[in-house]
Amino acid sequence: MMRHAISPTPLAAAGAMLLALSLTVSGAAAPAPEWSKPINGLVARLELSRGEPFEGVQIIKTRIFLKNVQTAASLLSIDWPHWKLTWHVEDAAGNVLAKANGPYDGESPIPQELVLPFQGELSFDITEHGAGVIPGKTFAMLDLGPENVWAIPHDGKTYYLKGSLEIAQQGNQPPHRHWFGKIDLPAVAIPTAPAAEKQR
Repeated sequence: MMRHAISPTPLAAAGAMLLALSLTVSGAAAPAPEWSKPINGLVARLELSRGEPFEGVQIIKTRIFLKNVQTAASLLSIDWPHWKLTWHVEDAAGNVLAKANGPYDGESPIPQELVLPFQGELSFDITEHGAGVIPGKTFAMLDLGPENVWAIPHDGKTYYLKGSLEIAQQGNQPPHRHWFGKIDLPAVAIPTAPAAEKQR
């Protein structure tokens, strides 16, 4: 049986070129925030976004991503109730922004144990909603719990959220099954400016 090679028509070739171009353009989105260095088979990163304003104050939403990057095909159990999370906010020059802790009225979700399959990834919102706002006094509010609240001012600076998450080893649990260690999360810019303003 003879096989015949069919040459594409000019129209088909043009269509394929347009498709390739559209895929290239659509894939040129802003890169995702940087992952942390792997510690005992786990990497993590943060993602910040603008939530709905409240009383004229921009609310910042915070999401955390966790990924199992172990080389062995193994589940990774994360004892989230025992996580210790540490946060701070600073500008590009490294100047730390003071916290705006004050009256607080809110509840945090009850943490549960997390299980990541091999090469699995999960994310969830860690934004809290208990801090009070003073209309007109702040540009954005970052709320990560009663002791971690920041009021981002109108001063033209870009501020960054930095943090770490840590869990101590529980007994003689092996790290490839029950994760423990300390991860330093890469800094993420706090998105205080509207998207339209960023493009100018």
